[in-house]
Amino acid sequence: MKLIVGLGNPDSKYEKTRHNAGYMAVDLFAERENLTFKYDTKFLGEVAVYFKNNAQAIILKPYTYMNLSGRSVTKVSHYYKIPTENILIIYDDVDVDLGALKLRLTGSSGGHKGMEDVINHLMTRDVKRVRIGIGKDDKKMIDFVLSKFSRIERKKLEPVFDSTCEVMEEFIKGVDFELIMNKYNKKQ
Repeated sequence: MKLIVGLGNPDSKYEKTRHNAGYMAVDLFAERENLTFKYDTKFLGEVAVYFKNNAQAIILKPYTYMNLSGRSVTKVSHYYKIPTENILIIYDDVDVDLGALKLRLTGSSGGHKGMEDVINHLMTRDVKRVRIGIGKDDKKMIDFVLSKFSRIERKKLEPVFDSTCEVMEEFIKGVDFELIMNKYNKKQ
């Protein structure tokens, strides 16, 4: 079984903000696969179950707020006994250009508090990830990441979200992650 986590913040005021790019990606995947998210208190988040052609995955949107995402991730991974190598985290990244996608097998959080908490709770930096580029500007960082995408920016992100859905599907099917990385890191 695989675990795919879209990072974000649960309140409606954060909907469609840059910091919720992870939520937006898993929401699109769930919509395309006709999956329904349901809140589960034991997992501190919304969960959808994917089962198709003998491939299984839990799709998670932590409701712990971004900076405490690791709590929710470890609750699900421990409950279903999902090893770290079967976990994929999807989140926004200001160090990746708007409209770009970067996949990694391992590494630091790059200053992303949500990813940092996931790394701390899983006790390893060896966590597969999809970084959705949200760009940056001159605003104070917190104001920027909590701002909504403009219509033009949303249009520019459509192919990125399409690619992210393809990455999720390939990851669930068990395609080697290095092959996925090589394909999508070059696809820009």
